[in-house]
Order: sequence, then structure tokens, then C-alpha cells
Amino acid sequence: MPKNKNKMNVPRLVLHEKSNTPIFSSAGLQRVEIKTQKTKFWRHQHEKPDTYLATIEAIYYFVVEFHKLFLRSEYVGEYDNLLFFFCFMYNKIKGLYDGGKYLKAYSKKS
Repeated sequence: MPKNKNKMNVPRLVLHEKSNTPIFSSAGLQRVEIKTQKTKFWRHQHEKPDTYLATIEAIYYFVVEFHKLFLRSEYVGEYDNLLFFFCFMYNKIKGLYDGGKYLKAYSKKS
């Protein structure tokens, strides 16, 4: 039986090498960088620029741009609810860490 050449790589559960904690491995998955947007994500991404967005940020910016380009109508916040929990956690983390000024994610250079 021939192998499916269009087989998609999906994340798989693996154990973190140091903590032995289960995590999802994204090895082999495609990544996309939206260079026109900067992340507000609170977790430091070592040696990555500010344009490496959290997944939900990338989805949000994609659907907003899709809306503008292909639906050809003004965007008036139809997809803003996608960021509800992201914004909730963003504000919570910033509040817990003195406005975020001591978090690496907010002190790194672009």
C-alpha cells in the first residue's frame, strides 16, 4: 500500500527532557511569522524577535486581514472576542509582575 505523501504532521505528546512533564511537540510543523505585528505574549521566547506571535494572536491577525482583503468590507471588531482570554491573562500577568517591567518578554530588544 503506498504511503500518503500529503500526510500532515500533528503535535504529539512527549515528556520534557528536564522536568519529565508531558508537553506537546511541534517538531515538523510549519511556522508562520507575521512581520507586521508585534506580540503581546508574556512568556519570553528565547532569541526570537517580537514578531513571533502567540498562536491566537496569529489567528486573530490572519482573520482580520482575510476579512479586509476578501470580504472587502470595513473591519469593525467582528473577531475581537478571539482575544478575550488572551487579554484576560495578559492583564493578570502584568498585574502580578508589577506591570511586567521585570518579565523578560517585555524587556527584550527587537
